[in-house]
Amino acid sequence: YIATYTVIWPITPLMCWVNNHIELRTDLVKINRGFRRPTPRLADGIGAWEPALAISVGLSVILVVAFATISTRHAEVFFRFAEHPDHPRHAEYWNDETGHVWVSYRLLVLFVWEHALAAAVFLVFFFTPALPKKVADGKERRAKARADALARTAAEEVASRPVSAAV
Repeated sequence: YIATYTVIWPITPLMCWVNNHIELRTDLVKINRGFRRPTPRLADGIGAWEPALAISVGLSVILVVAFATISTRHAEVFFRFAEHPDHPRHAEYWNDETGHVWVSYRLLVLFVWEHALAAAVFLVFFFTPALPKKVADGKERRAKARADALARTAAEEVASRPVSAAV
């Protein structure tokens, strides 16, 4: 919500912070007084939330760019060179009735900005590893230690068996 709505309501981060603190306190009371505490379980990742967060990031890119280009004058920065009525291309870019850039040019700016930001988000997702190197190394060490312990246990079990005489 912060990334999406800060453009149109600047105190969105403050309101989200207040909401999260209130929700944290009510959840704390609910867990401590009304229900059993959840049993912690080991998980490899965030599971089904990962694609949900990726979709949320993609939609927030589109919405933020749409809010910035359609409802504000940010798109008009690219057309300031023709703002003066004496400019030869003024009528092509500027609507004299509203004093703003034509909607079609706002949509063009929206399209270009959206694609540029979507490409940036894609590059971040593409070049960011699923697991940080430190975590992957730790998982690899634990798996190796587990395999070594299992091999030692199996070897000790085989060595402790009595040898039967062939009949």
